[in-house]
Amino acid sequence: MIHSVDKPIERSRFRRILGREFYIAKRFLKWHFSGVNYSKIDRNADTPNVWIEHKSTLLRKLKDVDMYLQYNKITNLNFP
Repeated sequence: MIHSVDKPIERSRFRRILGREFYIAKRFLKWHFSGVNYSKIDRNADTPNVWIEHKSTLLRKLKDVDMYLQYNKITNLNFP
């Protein structure tokens, strides 16, 4: 049994932009004024569980890659 799918309605560029902005604003208002308490990370929590762990090699000599990029990678991966 084959079902046909209707083509989407062609909307003008103005309508697509306005619709996008409308839904962005609607989501923003919902997040900030709905009263729902979304989860937050408590970095000071004393938990016995490991939050993040990795075992990748941080410094590697790669062909045509400057070592300062490797050090920047370590800075980016440093968990505050």
